Amino acid sequence: MSSIDQSEKKGYGWLVILMIGAFFTVLSTTLMSNATPIVMKEFDVSATAAQWLTTIYMLTAGIIIPT
Repeated sequence: MSSIDQSEKKGYGWLVILMIGAFFTVLSTTLMSNATPIVMKEFDVSATAAQWLTTIYMLTAGIIIPT
């Protein structure tokens, strides 16, 4: 019976790691979206360029953080 319990715990370990990664991905993308006006001011770029930067950051974070 203990071997079944151990195999179930291993499956939940991966799930916990993925959930933590997903949480940090959502958190970082939310923070980046709120920072768009600051990025526009600091780098002296248009809204379109800042939006592309935010989009690329979100795509990269969505791939890298969970892995």
